[in-house]
Amino acid sequence: MPNPNDYIGKKVVEIDVPTEEAVAALLEAGIEGLACRPATGTGPWLIEQEDEVFLKMLGLKHTNVVLNLSEFISMRNVERRTARASEPIGNAFYSDYRIISEYDAHIDQFLIDHADIATGIVIGQSHEGRDIRGIVINAGGGEKPAVLFNGTQHAREWISPPSTMYIADMLADGYGLDPELTSLLDRVEVIVIPIVNPDGYAYTYEAGGDRYWRKNRRDNGGSCAGVDLNRNWGSDWNGGQSTSNDPCSDIYVGPSSMSEPEVQALANYCLNHGNIKAQIDYHAFSQLILEPRGYTTTPPPDWDELHALGGAMSDAIASVYGEYYVHDNPCNILYCASGTLIDWPYDTYGSKAYCVELRPSSGGIGGFDPPPSEILPCAQ
Repeated sequence: MPNPNDYIGKKVVEIDVPTEEAVAALLEAGIEGLACRPATGTGPWLIEQEDEVFLKMLGLKHTNVVLNLSEFISMRNVERRTARASEPIGNAFYSDYRIISEYDAHIDQFLIDHADIATGIVIGQSHEGRDIRGIVINAGGGEKPAVLFNGTQHAREWISPPSTMYIADMLADGYGLDPELTSLLDRVEVIVIPIVNPDGYAYTYEAGGDRYWRKNRRDNGGSCAGVDLNRNWGSDWNGGQSTSNDPCSDIYVGPSSMSEPEVQALANYCLNHGNIKAQIDYHAFSQLILEPRGYTTTPPPDWDELHALGGAMSDAIASVYGEYYVHDNPCNILYCASGTLIDWPYDTYGSKAYCVELRPSSGGIGGFDPPPSEILPCAQ
């Protein structure tokens, strides 16, 4: 669990930032934005107490969201320990957030329990040499069109890996029992890769790490580490839509297109597979379904089909707990972004590709850190 002592003297505030120049000034001062992308308008930022003087100097108004981040993390840790102490039978894995070794153990057990329909894969290694693991569910074997689900390109989005892993558990547990799931799995191969960015994810748990770290852990040769994996893909790479060439930025594109081993591993796996027809990249937060192409408002030729499928996905999600996910081109409902995973599969081999921004719809710091009680409902 994150160490509250690492966050003493820090708090989260909503800052009303009127211009891109003010955004740049905040970032240059080392103030960390906690929105999906630091931008103009009102959004959450992580500051130290002495940063308030700097905000006044810039003439920026702010309101407190989390007055004491150390206490907030302590409270979350108590909730997590309580959740682990009362794990529900049947869904124990989803009672709390899990570290990589727990995912490894869960995948290992999954492969034992479902050896008749599932195999394990390692698609490659991260910068720091961690395996990027996944599961292939192929009932009956043979070549089938495939659907790929991946999570955790962004390290701090802790709700992403359990939501992705739950897909494998739900499908495999239902095979042979649920007629609809059985029919689907007899016709379609399913690939699940819960953690694409294992180094960054591990760093959010480490003592001296950063619970709100977004990028991977590339050594950039200076004081600022990491590349935003979801700006490193080869579709409109470094195209200027929500990108930065500054290694200190949370949206740093990397030294070149597809430069990161995590991106290369997933890309090579998809290309070598050759029959992936659809995929979803899970992120947090905002309750959105983002449809290709994310770097332009010009609709792709099959926009009507892509948009209708996004709507069907939204309706299916809402049918479970009534949570509504808005679906559309990212430029219309969030922001345009270059070099993302919704566009590279679509542009490269014609896969239907989406990015799902999981619940909650808003919430500042709580958006990246919902309580453990939200994990299973979100996944379901």
